Amino acid sequence: MSKDDRVVIFDTGIDRITREKLTSIILRNTTISESSFPKLRYALRTNPQLKRIEVICIEENKETLDKFFGIFRDENGNIAIDLNKIVLRGELKSLDNDFFTLVRNIEIEDYDIKEWDKIQEKFPSLKNVIYTGIISENDLGKDLTKLFSLSKYMDVVKLDFPRTDTSVRDFIKENNLFGYILSADGKSLINLARIRNRRIDVPELKINLSDLTKIKPYQLKNTEVTVVIDDASQLSREKLEEYKHQGYKIKKIEIFSKENNKSQNQPYDLRTYIQIRERLEELVEGIPLHISQKERFAEVYKRICQSIVYDTPAVYPETATEKQYSVNESSNCRNLKNGLLKGKCVCAGYADILRNALAMVGIEAKYISGDVIDEVISAKDFDKRKFKKDVNFEKIGDKVFILGSHAWNKVKLDDKWYNVDVTWDAVKVRSGMNPTYCLRTDEEIQKKEKKIKFKGPECVTKVDREEIAEMFNISHFRIGKVEIPNMRDVKGVLRYTREDLADFGSSIKRKFLKFKERMQNIFKREKNLLLDESDEEYDEYYDDQYDSDDDQIDDTAEQEDGTSRSSTQENSWDLSNWKIDRTEFSKETDKIARRTNDGRRESDREDEIK
Repeated sequence: MSKDDRVVIFDTGIDRITREKLTSIILRNTTISESSFPKLRYALRTNPQLKRIEVICIEENKETLDKFFGIFRDENGNIAIDLNKIVLRGELKSLDNDFFTLVRNIEIEDYDIKEWDKIQEKFPSLKNVIYTGIISENDLGKDLTKLFSLSKYMDVVKLDFPRTDTSVRDFIKENNLFGYILSADGKSLINLARIRNRRIDVPELKINLSDLTKIKPYQLKNTEVTVVIDDASQLSREKLEEYKHQGYKIKKIEIFSKENNKSQNQPYDLRTYIQIRERLEELVEGIPLHISQKERFAEVYKRICQSIVYDTPAVYPETATEKQYSVNESSNCRNLKNGLLKGKCVCAGYADILRNALAMVGIEAKYISGDVIDEVISAKDFDKRKFKKDVNFEKIGDKVFILGSHAWNKVKLDDKWYNVDVTWDAVKVRSGMNPTYCLRTDEEIQKKEKKIKFKGPECVTKVDREEIAEMFNISHFRIGKVEIPNMRDVKGVLRYTREDLADFGSSIKRKFLKFKERMQNIFKREKNLLLDESDEEYDEYYDDQYDSDDDQIDDTAEQEDGTSRSSTQENSWDLSNWKIDRTEFSKETDKIARRTNDGRRESDREDEIK
């Protein structure tokens, strides 16, 4: 049913129900006069094509409301309209009427959610609740029985509870509520029984892949489905084609990470997801699953380092073009898309790609976010230096820690967890050197890498550099614990230095372009200012030099020949009347304008120097 079919019926529009054969109408009790009630009653009863009658009820006294709701009854007081067609809206918590005991469908607002207990008492015959908002803990409190009391009237309940993914799931399990499932992101509670019974259409549905087959395709015939998966290994292109063949209308794929609820969890359209999945298959192609987890991990780690570069402009834009690029790609550089399909991303993208690529070879990894200490300064210096208002810092005693956000991974290898940072290792591994930030304990990254404020599984198992070298096939001759450099190391250092210098050169070039852009803008503004000032100075000079003479000439003429000032005004702008040479006048005013502008610019420069 399209929204175009829904119209508000006023007194003069009641005939439209029959004439235009409307399928959906809106009635507002305050817009229809009591004298029109009989006519409206007849129109409602004699037009079977009506599928939906939306009643917006605005507060009035009980007697007036009784008369209004009488349009749904016959002469004997019996209900003469199919109650399933009627949907009631309005300030329901403050309204009271006998008809409410019969109402089956209501649409509630945010303010009604908090009065849910009273709403249930007021509508004992209730079957369907329409609510488009997001229900939070502030609305219903921590008592989840209220949540499920509400959800039994709805197909899908959108949630915003602090610990939805655990508390609601536990409640479902503890109370054997088998008719409910919770989406992977914990933000949608789905009433399976209602969807199966097809009580009302659900336009959109977000559902876990594991729960998809619990609903038959014909039960979702008008529903666009977003399938939620934990990682890309769970859903291949062939599996998608199979679901499509069965009749499911899958429109989007969301790869959900509990550890990160930002860019990574934005749904991908089917075409983008298929491209991402195929690129991941290429990335892990040829890695046998029978080798050890550490060998599989090392191969995936190397391939990501070698094929994806850091997208500096996305995070540190210099020019106007880069700033616009940063805005446009703010999500794509932080999820799977840009890194896999364009070969460039930032730390969040690296971490998301590694997590999904490792899942493709049977290794569990988690996305980790935290802070990195960029700089430590004294509290006095912090107060003196001009930091941006949005700088992230933490003050402890007389020291201030300037913090930067960062993302990396924790990887489970042989039942032990380790910290790995593919972002910081990419250039080194690409150069043929040993990774430095790979397989580290929590204590090591806190002390050596200055990473703080992160969560995830505890990492306590230390791995020595010799074992890491073996994993990455970089062997060395050793004297005790001392590594003796070889030609591979020398070449690696040269490559690393060359790439580092290239990055430095690129940075200088970008800063130069930023400076050039800035100067162009200044000159552009200066040019516009000169044009504006030239006109302004011309007017000022003319006013100062000739206004007084103008008065004297007009006054003299008025005295001599008795003509009025208004009669000569139309010729007052003609310079020949005053015996002034036009060419000389133009040259003189141009000189004055130039001198004035030069003086102003000089004054502005002196102010800048000061």
